[in-house]
Amino acid sequence: MHYDDIANNKQNKYPEKVYNGPTGHNGTDVYHGVPKHYTGKEVTPENFLKVLAGDEGLKKAGKKVLESGPNDHVFIFFDDHGAPDLVAFPDKYLYAEPLMKTLKQMHQDKKYSKLVFYIEACESGSMFDKLLPTDINIYATTASLPNEPSYTCYFDKDLGTDVGDVYSVYWMENTELATKDTTLQEQFAYTKKKTTTSHVMQYGDLSIAKLPISQFLGSKKSSMSLAGAELTRTVNNKDFPLVMAQQSGDYHKLSELSTGRQFLDTVFEEYVNSIQ
Repeated sequence: MHYDDIANNKQNKYPEKVYNGPTGHNGTDVYHGVPKHYTGKEVTPENFLKVLAGDEGLKKAGKKVLESGPNDHVFIFFDDHGAPDLVAFPDKYLYAEPLMKTLKQMHQDKKYSKLVFYIEACESGSMFDKLLPTDINIYATTASLPNEPSYTCYFDKDLGTDVGDVYSVYWMENTELATKDTTLQEQFAYTKKKTTTSHVMQYGDLSIAKLPISQFLGSKKSSMSLAGAELTRTVNNKDFPLVMAQQSGDYHKLSELSTGRQFLDTVFEEYVNSIQ
């Protein structure tokens, strides 16, 4: 499930190609061969939750859904923008409560034996903090605390953008370095130590972290590697559009974004004050 708005974007200097490594456009294209089960307007919170639940309507329409059972291990990774108690989709938000409701229903329906859920987003900890039970066989890690941003990395001057996120870069790097016996807890410790821009967190049934990563992601090695690369700079995900507008010299866009940001900050502050 991906919006698929990068490869053929008019701002992409390398049509039909997408890069996510430390060498930017000099690295490996990661777009070719990527499955396109859900793209564009199909990428919605509703479809995401239906996929997890194994929705029969989507299945009958020929769409891919999760068809796991009580003996299966499931791995989920979500990467987008976030805010307290929500993560963003292109046109809508997925809130923590409906996500939790779906996960609990999956447990009740015996849709998995063990489930691991990683989230890369600002305030991503808020999707699980004080919400994810410890007795439904789910282990989760997040890029940040419930009240802090996550950060981008791997700036490519030619592309004019960052092509990675710090937490994601490090857990993927660790996966590439892992043996078939490396555990999820070892991966968490590695990612937490390397990610100095935010506080990597873990939630749910922490006993699952004793299991090998290979039980969820397999043990086949990738043909490319992120391992060993240094982060030359990082950017707060919330500030990223502002940074890009400033670097491109588009000061009209920068002014629009700054004004919008100030408005949203005021609205959120008023909302928080109203419920305290």
